[in-house]
Amino acid sequence: MRSAALTLAEASYLATDYQAKFQHSFSIDRKLCLTSSIFITMKKAFILLFTGVAITATVHAQKTESSKVPASVKESFSKQFPDAKAKWEKENGKYEAEFKKDGHSMSALFEADGTITETETGMDASALPPVVLSYVKDHYKGKTIKEAAKITKSNGTVNYEAEVGGKDLIFDAHGNFLKAEKE
Repeated sequence: MRSAALTLAEASYLATDYQAKFQHSFSIDRKLCLTSSIFITMKKAFILLFTGVAITATVHAQKTESSKVPASVKESFSKQFPDAKAKWEKENGKYEAEFKKDGHSMSALFEADGTITETETGMDASALPPVVLSYVKDHYKGKTIKEAAKITKSNGTVNYEAEVGGKDLIFDAHGNFLKAEKE
């Protein structure tokens, strides 16, 4: 009959076997923990990114149903552009009407009381003042003008806008650079 005591060789073998299994198990647990940690971090990053995009889109401009546009704004728009049909957005507390006139894309910006603050008329980039084209060529090498427009303020001031590389570049009537705005 065999004794209940283990020989030194048997105990050594069992300890080594147990240690190997424990290390393998610990290694798997550590990998799962690390994988889980990475997943949670990525999930948080995605949520933050999505929230930031949603907030930016909300702050920048919101589509607005015509029924929610003040009557004074719609009346002013109809007087200025009698045959135009507008799509409305609310941007920084103002109402923007987007429409077509004479084959050009246009927009008009109104205060809530119906006062027009500016109009923007789309144009071919090649029709921008030569100084604007030179500025873009020199400062945004290899980039092209995606969209261009002529902006006329209510006081008659004219500016030009060139969309380049995700920015709206604003120029005065003579083509001098004024500022860059994120789109």
